This record gives sequence, C-alpha cells and structure tokens, in this order.
Amino acid sequence: MVLKNKKVIFLLPSKTGSTAFTKLLNENNIEYKNSGLFKHPFLSEVLKSQNIKDFYNYDIYQLCRNPIERMVSAYFFQRQIIQNKEKYDKFFKLNFNEFVELITNNTALLP
Repeated sequence: MVLKNKKVIFLLPSKTGSTAFTKLLNENNIEYKNSGLFKHPFLSEVLKSQNIKDFYNYDIYQLCRNPIERMVSAYFFQRQIIQNKEKYDKFFKLNFNEFVELITNNTALLP
C-alpha cells in the first residue's frame, strides 16, 4: 500500500490486521494505492508495480502482530475459508491447542 503524496509505503503481511488497517484508511478518506498484484506483496513488488525509483525517500512501515493473536486469527480464518468441510473433517475436529501443536510440530512445512 502506497501513499505517494506522503511518500509512505506500508507492507501488510497476512494475518496482521491489514484488512482493519485498510478499513481505517477508507473511513478517514485517506487515499492510497494498492500494488494491484497481490493482497500482501513484497517491497520489491510494490516498488515495481508503482514505478517507485526513489524508495530511499519513502518511509517504509510493516504491520506486525503478536504471534499468539496471529495464531488465533489463523485458526479461525482457516475454518472460515475452507469450502469443503467434509473433506477436511479432521481439521475441523481440532481444538485450538491441537491446532497449535500441529503447526508447531510441522514448521518445516510452512512457507
């Protein structure tokens, strides 16, 4: 997300409150530009898509989130977006503690 008139770039990783942040900007009529590529682009992708050559003149911020809150958000988000609930029945039977254990025991498989 870029505020060119303010020379500010916000990097919005997934599950860090980026939707709430975008909503806050919209509610306050603050104009910004998205990269147009992905919802959560890397800095290099933002610079290329917005044709920003003088990025050293920009303030660059990245949202972050408490890791526990991010894990809770991920747990409920996954339950919300999975369409075929019967296919992933084992996942839906996991309670939060089991979900955390599954994730922490398989960190090598995460992107």
